[in-house]
Amino acid sequence: MNWEDILNSFRDPRRGYPVLAARAVLNDGEHYERLIAELERISGDPDEMAESMFHLHAMYLLAQRRRPEPCGCRCALPRSRVRPDEALGDHLTESFHRCVAAVCDDESLIRDFIENRHITEWARQ
Repeated sequence: MNWEDILNSFRDPRRGYPVLAARAVLNDGEHYERLIAELERISGDPDEMAESMFHLHAMYLLAQRRRPEPCGCRCALPRSRVRPDEALGDHLTESFHRCVAAVCDDESLIRDFIENRHITEWARQ
């Protein structure tokens, strides 16, 4: 599966999980690195996050690998320009905390996020 097919599979909401795209990312180091770069790119863009499902799929794939990447925690914790409840939907209260815990080995980043009163309380619980 090429990178464009993977991106399209993750961006567009559809029925069912894009299993082939997920396997392609997990089995190919280049695709995995592209996934991280793309997640970092869109993590500060509220418009793109609102239109796409990519970031949700990417967060689960990062968490599945359980490897703290240099940008993993920064990507998993939405930036102040992006409202977490809008970007993550139900994921925010259901599995967000587990995804962050799986990729973030810097407790101070998690603590700063939790203590930031400008971020919706649902994201900080």
